[in-house]
Amino acid sequence: MTPEDEAKARVRLERGVRAQAILDDDITREAIEALKKRAYESFKSADPGDTQALAIAKMRFEVTEDWVNHFASLMQKGKQADAALAKWHALPARRKRTA
Repeated sequence: MTPEDEAKARVRLERGVRAQAILDDDITREAIEALKKRAYESFKSADPGDTQALAIAKMRFEVTEDWVNHFASLMQKGKQADAALAKWHALPARRKRTA
């Protein structure tokens, strides 16, 4: 791992930690649930023949899910970066060079 790779991994790790904190925040959870509920209510109240209203309701739900999935992806990349950094710093050759 080059110093540049290590710096990039640290950035991914920090972004993952921040993404986790955002998703764990009570206000964020409330907002996600409210958006999903509104999308569901829009879908439920739409006339079965109103394809535009149904498509908009579906899109609202999908956008909310995409937003959550983006943060989940950042969290996963952060975990992978954390594992790579831990592995890198555990290597005997790495310890010899820094000692």
